[in-house]
Formats: sequence, C-alpha cells, structure tokens
Amino acid sequence: MALPTLSTSPPQPPSSSMKSSAKENKRPGLQHCNPSGKEARAALKKLLVVYVDNHILVVFKRSGIATQSAPGRQDGLEEEAKRWIKKAFDKRGAVFLHPIHRLDKEVSGLVLFARSSKALSRLQQMLRERKISRTYLALVEGEPKEKEGELKHFLIHGSHRALLAASGAKGAKPSLLFYRILEKPGRESLLEVRLVTGRYHQIRAQLSAWGHPVVGDRKYGSKMPWQKGGIALVHAKLEFIHPVTKANLSFTVSWKEAFF
Repeated sequence: MALPTLSTSPPQPPSSSMKSSAKENKRPGLQHCNPSGKEARAALKKLLVVYVDNHILVVFKRSGIATQSAPGRQDGLEEEAKRWIKKAFDKRGAVFLHPIHRLDKEVSGLVLFARSSKALSRLQQMLRERKISRTYLALVEGEPKEKEGELKHFLIHGSHRALLAASGAKGAKPSLLFYRILEKPGRESLLEVRLVTGRYHQIRAQLSAWGHPVVGDRKYGSKMPWQKGGIALVHAKLEFIHPVTKANLSFTVSWKEAFF
C-alpha cells in the first residue's frame, strides 16, 4: 500500500476537497528519520510512518490492530511505534510516546502520537479545545436523503458498544458530526465525516442510528460484507497546528490508499 500523502498547507474548511495539494514527497516524513540497518528498514516497512520529528509522530494504522495493547500484551500500535523509534533512531532505554487520540481496532487511518512531554500536554489541551480537526471517509449502506448535514445524538459508553440515550439519561454525552456525500458507487454511499466530539464508537453508532451503518460493521447493524478487512471506515485527514513549531500541518490519506 502506498504511504499517505503529506501536506503542510493550512487547514481547510469542512466542505473542502480531501485531496492534498502536495505532489512531491512520495514517502512523506521519512526525510526526518533516516533509519539505517536491516532491523530499522524492516521496522519501517511494517509500520506506515507518515511523519516524524522530535515532538510528534503520525502513522497509518491498519485495521485489526488496537491503538493500545490490552494489559499484559505488546501487540498494539503504540508498542509497534515504540519499537520502530528505537530501531530507526537507535534509541537506548525507554521511549516516550503517547497517543493523542484512538481509533477502534476495526478502523484504519491516521493516528497522532506525542514524542515529548511538551507536545503531549499541548496536544491534549488542543484536543479538549477541539483545535485538532479529524475527518473520516465512510462507506455506508444506502443513500442519505440529504447530500450534507449534521447528526446530533446522545450516547452512552456501554459494554463494548455505544448506546443511544435521551438527553437527560445518566452518562449520556452529546455527540455531533458533520457529513457530506462524496460518491454514490452503487447500493452504498461514500461519505466525508467531520468529527466534532470524540465519543466511543461515535461515528459507527450515529451512522447506524441514522439508518446508514458503515459497510461491514456487523456490531452496528450492517448487512453488507466488506472484503478489505475491518470495516469501511478510515480516519483520512488530520489537521492541527504543530504544538512546538506552530506550523500548520495537514495529513491526508485517500480512500484508494487506505483500502486498495
């Protein structure tokens, strides 16, 4: 699979195209890490590194791997990324690395990590203040009546799934996303989804409640198979201001790059 395209252009409004303006740099970000040796090259091939510097790391997560490992295990994306950093930079001792957000195991896409305590505290604050823009691509069943709009629900974090709730229910949290239809390839619709809040299984639960579950997402009512692994949902665009350098960063992966 080709690496996602890196763009360092200013963040675009929600209705803008998902395509990056950067055309050079077929393997973006790798000029910052310069791994050497067989072990480092092997780690680089296994982990899809989009960008790395002294403060942040952006990688592409494959479906089927958890962002963080379960207790007692070392098979999550975070551990994989730590192993890559140790080999790529010949690091000694423990590696400082913390995910700023998480993707469900079934979901693929861009994941942002902090590599320094300064970046961690600032990025966490930015996430709370909704200054990190996250946009997804979702292939859903059927065709929504409206070409674009917003979905508002109240969700409760249940046992291994998100549950719809009334606004006054205990533990219910407001959940908001914006969507627009990009393509109508057949019985499905390809949506661009901009996440405003970041609730557990939010996109999956809201699209299902709307009557258009993500293709392949049996947990949330999908009847259509998905042959590419996981479910037909990818975190495709990540935009934020660098926590240290203050540069505008924009990272994008296309639907084709993610699944084909």
